[in-house]
Amino acid sequence: MKTPGRSTHVTFGDSTLPRFRRWGLVVACCLLMGGCGLLGIGGDESEPTPLPDTTSSGSANLLSYDGTEFFVSGGNVAWNNFARDVGPNPNHPDLSAFSDIFQQVRENRGNVLRLWLHTNGAHTPAWGDSTVVGPGENTIEDLGAILDEAQEHDVGLVVCLWSFDMLRRSYGEEVTNRAHALLTERDKTESYVTNALVPMVEALSDHPALVAWEIFNEPAGMSEEFGWSDIRHVPFSDIQRFVNLTAGAIHETDADALVTSGAWSFSVITDADLPSSEVKMPSASALEPAQVTAIQRHLSRYPGPSVGRAAARSFYRAYRKSSHSPRNYYRDDRLIDAGGHEQGTLDFYSVHYYEWAGTEQSPFHHDVSVWGVDKPVVVGEFFLGGSRDSGDGDPDSTYGVAWQELYPTLYERGYTGALGWQWFDWDREREGLTENWPRALNNMSTMYDRHPDDVDLPLDPAS
Repeated sequence: MKTPGRSTHVTFGDSTLPRFRRWGLVVACCLLMGGCGLLGIGGDESEPTPLPDTTSSGSANLLSYDGTEFFVSGGNVAWNNFARDVGPNPNHPDLSAFSDIFQQVRENRGNVLRLWLHTNGAHTPAWGDSTVVGPGENTIEDLGAILDEAQEHDVGLVVCLWSFDMLRRSYGEEVTNRAHALLTERDKTESYVTNALVPMVEALSDHPALVAWEIFNEPAGMSEEFGWSDIRHVPFSDIQRFVNLTAGAIHETDADALVTSGAWSFSVITDADLPSSEVKMPSASALEPAQVTAIQRHLSRYPGPSVGRAAARSFYRAYRKSSHSPRNYYRDDRLIDAGGHEQGTLDFYSVHYYEWAGTEQSPFHHDVSVWGVDKPVVVGEFFLGGSRDSGDGDPDSTYGVAWQELYPTLYERGYTGALGWQWFDWDREREGLTENWPRALNNMSTMYDRHPDDVDLPLDPAS
């Protein structure tokens, strides 16, 4: 490992899914849901799902690119300057920093990175009160420059448009009031679609490095059903409508575009009962102090005020609630019912997982088939055992799966990709979180060593 310093279909199981451009399905980012679930050791007497032989020939659901099938092997940037990597700031984008990131990934034969765009909406798009009037000064040019840099290094990007941070109270009423209106008032959503989103898609649709658009990062966090205590809430039906209208506009503008949305757990992308698990999630009142600390650290991945222990327990209760009543909020018919746009569906699912959630919703302990979904699944965020206060107390594994085997395990279990979290933590030397990025690079290298034909996917050469 080197350490830091137009096919239009994708094969999934026995079916062929249309509309997968360039790389077939590439991931996203904002990729999906924030995997979470704190565990306690305990639970039923059932046997845990056996782990695969990660050195075997492999059974991933691969994507297609010019007749070549591939596995998404990469990571999350997810930002260099939170919510300000593009737009009116004259000092950005920092192309030197992005070049270094892309070089690290390419040297280790990774193929995809996830990048956040508007995020909380504080700086882009451009606003007129609560109406969107444009993409934002320099937004298209800046994003194009980052994509150009990625293409130079044969790295594709999943561009995540928004995050639950758009309703984080600490950003103030100006930010959250207009974001709330954007989500709850259809005409405000349509102003974003018409004046910002469609111009971006039209300008960048032919860029070889743009592999997918991701609508949200973990929107359950701002939902009335599961929302967190430091976030304002809207009905999940409003989130579904926003996903439907934006995904529909992207597909209508670029028929080959891939669209996803980042889910915080499998419980919001499946209608199936969750599988039995060796490591169950305890009640919030039964959490050990170290487990609460692990959740606090998870929630502190994002800039902002520190997360208190009461807020961590509130977050955990919401996650545990979702695990008791799984429902696929992103199913095609439910999205169309919410917004009415027939093209407003997702091309693949993106899910997040963190160790404090136990093994009940762990992709490393359950094959993709157990979730009963009909689309490819990319695991869009996870730690590689490299977080202090990790759920099982072992910083070098995830409930028995060594960090060196995490990407291969997802490959063997039938998932379509792996995007570890995150470059920013390593670059800023954030306490307890610096090991994940080098380990992600190591896993990218391992995947190329074991399955070179499945991960080596050069982009069209830059013109």
